[in-house]
Amino acid sequence: MTESDFVTVDEMAAMHNVASNTIYRILRADERRSEALRRIPGAVKQGSKYRGEWLIPRAAAESWQQDRRGRKKRTEARAGA
Repeated sequence: MTESDFVTVDEMAAMHNVASNTIYRILRADERRSEALRRIPGAVKQGSKYRGEWLIPRAAAESWQQDRRGRKKRTEARAGA
């Protein structure tokens, strides 16, 4: 695999219009899961444990979908009511 086959956390966050901290939280949780259960499979951390940089396979980054659980966003129609 070449360098262009991977994206960084910031690039993935921009792709999906989420905060980069959201991606970091998922990757940290994935470290404790088996490979089969990971939400972003194939992601690897390069460098030291604390200062490393995550490399995410482009295919996994493009196919990832944000979990829709949690509080629903307030729409303008409901905000005025």
